This record gives sequence, C-alpha cells and structure tokens, in this order.
Amino acid sequence: MEILGLLAGLFLAFGIWGIWNYMVGGFKVGDKKKELKELGLILLFLCLAFFGAYLFISAFWQVLWRKIFGFVMFGLGYFLISKFPDISDYQTERMTLLGIFLGLILFFSGLYWLLF
Repeated sequence: MEILGLLAGLFLAFGIWGIWNYMVGGFKVGDKKKELKELGLILLFLCLAFFGAYLFISAFWQVLWRKIFGFVMFGLGYFLISKFPDISDYQTERMTLLGIFLGLILFFSGLYWLLF
C-alpha cells in the first residue's frame, strides 16, 4: 500500500514538473521534428500525471473501503459482545459463549482494520 502511494506521488510530481518545464520554456516554431518531439514529451508528462492521480485516488478509495469494512466489523463485534441475546430457551447455553467468542474475534479484527 505504501509503495502504491509513493509511486502515485512520484508520477504526479514528475508529470507536473515536466509539464511546467515545457510550458514555461514555450514552443519554438520552426523544426517540425522538434515540435513533434516536444508534443510527445508533453503528452508523456500528461499521461504520467494522470496515471499518478489515478493511483492516488485508487489508493485513497482502497483505504476508505478498508476503514468502512473495519467499522462494520467493529460494530457487529460490539453488538455480539454486549447485546447478544440469551438463547437458553431454544438452544444450549454454549451458543451464548460462541456468540461472545465470535463477537470478540470480529471486534478485534474490526478494530485492527479500523486503526491500521
């Protein structure tokens, strides 16, 4: 995950730097081959900037979904630990312990996903 963020930042920085460098320098009208080469470089830098932005946004959404999933697991685990109904009327008492145990697993797994 950290490598993806580093690559996104690198592509964004290099693309924006390249666009800035070529736009400030300006175009020299004259040689068609040189103009095509400069246009190709500008397109390359634009693609790098857009690819870096895409990586950054996809990494952001991946982290956001991980946090949402962790929050749901945390909430379900909290419910199973604290509010799990006593079901001794129609099942054995060990099912209550199983619900609390599964709640502990979901609670701490969700807490881990939420924090890290």
